[in-house]
Amino acid sequence: MHGISILFRMNSYLTLGIAITAFGIILVLIFNLKAVRLFIIQLFHGRYSYRYVSTFKKFHIMDNPFPICIDDDIVSHFSNFADIDPKNTLYTKSTITFTTIPFSAKFSTLNKKGKPERFNIYQFSKEYTVKIMGYANVILGNPIRELYFLANNFFVMGEYVFTDVSKANNKKLIEMLVAKYNITNPIKDELFFIRDDKDSVICFTNSGFSISIQYINLNHPFVDEIVKSHFQRGMINGPETTAEADKADLSKL
Repeated sequence: MHGISILFRMNSYLTLGIAITAFGIILVLIFNLKAVRLFIIQLFHGRYSYRYVSTFKKFHIMDNPFPICIDDDIVSHFSNFADIDPKNTLYTKSTITFTTIPFSAKFSTLNKKGKPERFNIYQFSKEYTVKIMGYANVILGNPIRELYFLANNFFVMGEYVFTDVSKANNKKLIEMLVAKYNITNPIKDELFFIRDDKDSVICFTNSGFSISIQYINLNHPFVDEIVKSHFQRGMINGPETTAEADKADLSKL
């Protein structure tokens, strides 16, 4: 009988141990449910999806899973293209490109550049989700942000951002653009456009606080929508027929 009593106690302790272990596992699962849910979302939708980022921000009280590319309104980055003044527009016979990525390239093409160092994503409308992928680069010895804007995973706009105007050589940058796109007309303004015959446009802006060089193709439906819906007017059309720095830097612009 004494042996049976000992065996019974051992079984009781074993059962209790199993129960405590199971309870601990349940607690761990409860406390890590957010992490589990994020893992599942990442598995099915990817880390660079709106669902993943919005869920992450919800669980972490608006923290972002990535360093951000921009901290202002995304719409403001398209505002210059709402009113392309022909007086400030120069025309080139060369094809305008941003780095080596063609307009309307897929997200998978950009992914070949490697993981972005910065990332934003917005649910712009029911029809469009907009991603911004940011990489570090150097032009004329100045560290810059190289930004890619994608609408529904298709590349629509590129932007170089020089955040330190005191170090950026405004005159040299303009000379590089003029040389690359064979511009003969003099440039007199801190805001000007270069346009090719495929409706791709470069916008150069020096606000005094930063220098931005943007590259866009006006034919993408998203570009037309963002301009018309937020600025209540379309882009001004150009004419039907459009008319040495470091080589490594020159090829970037």
